[in-house]
Amino acid sequence: MPNLFHHNGFTLEYAQFGTGNSTVLAFHGFNRPLEDMKLFEEMVGEDESIVSVHLFDHGASTWPNELDILDGVSLVSFQELVKAFLSSLGVASFSLIGYSLGGKICLSIIEMNAFKIDRVLLLAPDGLYINPFYQLLIGTKIGRNLFQSVAQNPRKILKLTDLLRQFRLIDGKLHRFVHVNLGEGNRVEDRMRIYHSWLAFQHFKPNLRQIFLISQKQKVDLNLIMGKKDSVIKPKHGRKLLKLGLEKSRLHFLNQGHQLINQNTLEFVKSSGIWNGKEK
Repeated sequence: MPNLFHHNGFTLEYAQFGTGNSTVLAFHGFNRPLEDMKLFEEMVGEDESIVSVHLFDHGASTWPNELDILDGVSLVSFQELVKAFLSSLGVASFSLIGYSLGGKICLSIIEMNAFKIDRVLLLAPDGLYINPFYQLLIGTKIGRNLFQSVAQNPRKILKLTDLLRQFRLIDGKLHRFVHVNLGEGNRVEDRMRIYHSWLAFQHFKPNLRQIFLISQKQKVDLNLIMGKKDSVIKPKHGRKLLKLGLEKSRLHFLNQGHQLINQNTLEFVKSSGIWNGKEK
């Protein structure tokens, strides 16, 4: 049964899976429910429990009414929210699991360097690469206003990108990115959720080099799982982490696409021992 936590106008909806005293904070992917992370209850030890949190604009998790979403949630206010949430749970140290957008949240929490983190499992995490189109829409006032209009009625921008692609003025990746995220096949509510989520987390731009320095200093047990066939978070963005200090043995590629919340991933984590520190 989900619970609600309130702090400075923010509301977090969360649920606990397991009965152990050690906390694993888990963040799901975009347009997914917190119940997704229950899958990993079978992976964690008997002394651990998963606290799965709904991202903003998912479930009952919301930002303050007075917050102008065009300004986004600041990293400072989010850090204070996480601290207060953990305090309410009586948690001093914890571990992290994050998938896709939830992975970017985990990376940002590490970068804050304000918490005692034991281990981290990232699955196809967002934040490894910033798409230029995303930066255009979120990083400028004109782009944010345009994004709102497009989210409500995407037909014109879809036709424009088709035309630009036809004359090879944009590449296929950008064309596909626009159609996948803003296509008319998506419901208006889903497009507006993209709009709200992108704006809410616009300041969450993980500095990967800094994150790995912090992880090494704190001796965080960090592992990444990527899909070899992932067209959203491409494998090449995972490989570049090796140049930043991630050990090759901690970067894992599965023969899957972007959807990694499944039994195959769970079985890999369990059989490889990467969560309990008994890598095979």
